[in-house]
Amino acid sequence: GRAARAHIRAHFTWDHAAAVVQQRLQKLQGRPIRRFVRKDAHEFVHDLLAAGRAALERGDLETAVSEFARVAEQYPDLAAAHTALGSTLVALGRVKEAVPALRRAAELAPQAAALHNQLGVALYRVNDLEGAEAAFRRAREADPNDVEALLNLIELYRAKGDYALATAVVKDAVRLHPGHVDVLAAFGTLSLELGDMEGAEMALRRIQAKDPHHPAVLALQRVLVGAARGN
Repeated sequence: GRAARAHIRAHFTWDHAAAVVQQRLQKLQGRPIRRFVRKDAHEFVHDLLAAGRAALERGDLETAVSEFARVAEQYPDLAAAHTALGSTLVALGRVKEAVPALRRAAELAPQAAALHNQLGVALYRVNDLEGAEAAFRRAREADPNDVEALLNLIELYRAKGDYALATAVVKDAVRLHPGHVDVLAAFGTLSLELGDMEGAEMALRRIQAKDPHHPAVLALQRVLVGAARGN
């Protein structure tokens, strides 16, 4: 479980959220919110979430949750508000509470792979493996090249013991990102678990060449050395 969670990048997708807000604002022209239409969408999102972000900077996560929840309630179609709320709840360890907010954010911005990934990791942490898999797959649909979705799927299938699917996704990941050290680490780890020492050694050499201090280097070395001594 820890491995899959380690691959997520919990980030606020401000640029994408701004685009979403701009679309929403265009539909709202002529309504009471008209005063906001003339503002840049990014600035609008920034202003709405400023109090919550300030609370985050102070380390006051509870206040941040309250501020983001207020904005999300006032603007239920604002993906950034739900993303901020869900991410902050996760940071507080209130993962189950975060799921609805992260799910809403992903629904509002279906082309944002990062949001599906965040939702998937939250679902994984509350032991909803089927939901997590579906979210990671939606992340891949949103961006077939998204490395985080690939890594999360690999770790999910490893955790489930489904090595056939894990192998299939690893092959995709290596094809799409042949030089990515985390992809090489996933390939090396899976190779070890499948008894493919040659594959693990190849992955180790390539990781060492790119990032000799990567955590996978020591992990792979230990297992490979132990296996060599055993022979």
